[in-house]
Amino acid sequence: MNLKPQIEEAGIKIGKFQRPTFIMVLVTFGTLPVEFLHAILRLQVPLNCTSHFISTKGMEIGVARCQVVADILAMGDKRPKYVLWLSDDELPDWDALVRLWMEIEKTNPDGTYKWDILTSLVFLKCEPPEPVLWSAKIRGDGPLIPGVDFKPGDVIEADVGDLGFGLMRTDIFEKLPTPYFKTGYIKQSLPDLSEKVIMYTEDCYFFDKAKKAELKIGVHTGVKTAHYSLADGRIY
Repeated sequence: MNLKPQIEEAGIKIGKFQRPTFIMVLVTFGTLPVEFLHAILRLQVPLNCTSHFISTKGMEIGVARCQVVADILAMGDKRPKYVLWLSDDELPDWDALVRLWMEIEKTNPDGTYKWDILTSLVFLKCEPPEPVLWSAKIRGDGPLIPGVDFKPGDVIEADVGDLGFGLMRTDIFEKLPTPYFKTGYIKQSLPDLSEKVIMYTEDCYFFDKAKKAELKIGVHTGVKTAHYSLADGRIY
């Protein structure tokens, strides 16, 4: 059956995707809970978009992320527009990617993109659970408080977001010096003039670098990912 006349009448363009829209990246140590598998199997990709999936296993997380970015940048004109970072202890809703994509595609009146990096809202696995959402403009130090600093559903400009389910355009890495991600330690001076050593994680290192490069970082509080504890099965 020839459907070409009906397709042309409907205004649908016929063609082939030459460049994927998303590349989904999973950084894992090799143990995936079945809950994560279920969440990813039902994760919807926006209409007329294509996605590829790659993963790393058993690598230090900062090294793994840097290697993936290097591989993406080497794709040339086949490079996907977006990279979606995944973690095997975060469980997204089926429409989480669609909702992030709809927001990150928005532009300002001058035609520039409203967001460079947009992530879900996740809560730390602690008691009480705290949102991974900091903004010095709104509340100095410490996480923002739901219902006080923002209304659920708001998209908040932030200093730090969630790389367990984080969407960003691949071209931002052309604006950042390497390494993009790094785990390490720094010395911090105390009031009594002594020093302590504190650890910084690869995601905080990245967001600090992105902020200095004046990239727009946002957290979509209407897109929540559950934080799964493999140790006891609790969800935060």
